[in-house]
Amino acid sequence: MTETVEAPLAAVFDERIAKVFEVFDKSIEDGEKVTLAFSGGKDSTTLALLFYEWIKLKQDISLEITLLHNDTSSEIDLMEQWARNFMDDYKRRIEESTANRVKVSLDIKTPKAIDTFYWRMLIRGYPAPSFNFRWCVHLLKEKPAKLDSVEGKLFTGLREAESSERKNLMRKKYGNSCSASPGGCMAYYYSSEGKGNKIAPFRDWEDADVWNFLLRYRKRGDFNISPLFTLYPNPKVRYGCWHCTLASVQWGLHTLGSGLEYFEAVRILYRKFSDLPYLRIKKTTGYSKLGPLNATGRSIMLNLISAAEELSNNRLYGLDYNKLDGVSLREILFDMDAAEATKFIRKFDTNIPEYRYVKISRVRDISKNKRTVLRAIRDAYDLCLNDKAYKFLKMRDEDPLIKLLDRLRDRLA
Repeated sequence: MTETVEAPLAAVFDERIAKVFEVFDKSIEDGEKVTLAFSGGKDSTTLALLFYEWIKLKQDISLEITLLHNDTSSEIDLMEQWARNFMDDYKRRIEESTANRVKVSLDIKTPKAIDTFYWRMLIRGYPAPSFNFRWCVHLLKEKPAKLDSVEGKLFTGLREAESSERKNLMRKKYGNSCSASPGGCMAYYYSSEGKGNKIAPFRDWEDADVWNFLLRYRKRGDFNISPLFTLYPNPKVRYGCWHCTLASVQWGLHTLGSGLEYFEAVRILYRKFSDLPYLRIKKTTGYSKLGPLNATGRSIMLNLISAAEELSNNRLYGLDYNKLDGVSLREILFDMDAAEATKFIRKFDTNIPEYRYVKISRVRDISKNKRTVLRAIRDAYDLCLNDKAYKFLKMRDEDPLIKLLDRLRDRLA
């Protein structure tokens, strides 16, 4: 096939890429509106690059493309910077190369300030997510993105090989195989849910296929994707919310350096502190009798985040980016007069159940219950000793988790 197709990226135009182009050919009509889901990760970047190369083969096609990017406000800052820079470059290159026959718009979604991780954990006391209580997925991803409301074709970089959970989910939504999918092999790439407009054109690619494409593209392609390789120093790295406790190890936080390992320590400790019953409010309903983090639990987490920023010399951009009436979450949680902050909280989050509500002055004051905090530090550390992520983390010359816990003790003085 390489010999018969004249493509700008002929050197990498193999059978797998040809199949993706076939999906585009059979899915997209001239004049259509098309949406590409773009997170900035390796898979969505591969999707965007493949789509770009396909467009270069279509001399007369006119399209309206939307790059749909969901900024959870919980990404690693380097990833979010890369994603936004790439989107700007993508828009410019496509519109210039097609003389504006193909228009690109950027649609950046973000959760409301009261739905962010920081608000839900520190103001409402949400404990670390579990597989039975994945509160973060809906609030940070599904609710802002509203993928089911997207008009026209929605292309994604979803792949079965990403995880066993992803494989099972895709086989439920997309069918098990070409022969098992209604309509044959093309239907294999289409979701059967909702409008049936979601398309995963390389769902059967392995990790090696993605990296093989990206490695060759870095040498021959039009875009500078070197920053992506900085973000992925090894194949184990996955990206998403930095605080995700559903991941056993956040390899990106381990391998990128620049102080990000302190946030891996926060992530590990968030799970452990959430598992201590005396840091939770008891409840009488639901599968678990442990409710929100109590005042001491929230105070520990607020001070952990603050200490991690200090020790790493990194600011979590979500605390500055998300605002209520022009006031950032950082100001409300850390800086504003406590009485004024309380007014903001009561004004904008009117549905906080009373049993969840804790005054911000109490959340800020970690010394209020010194004995319980010291007990929690000891117990959480004991729980960390058998944690897979911590075993990797403590291999460093200086253990960031120990340094964080020491900083908490210092704040009790």
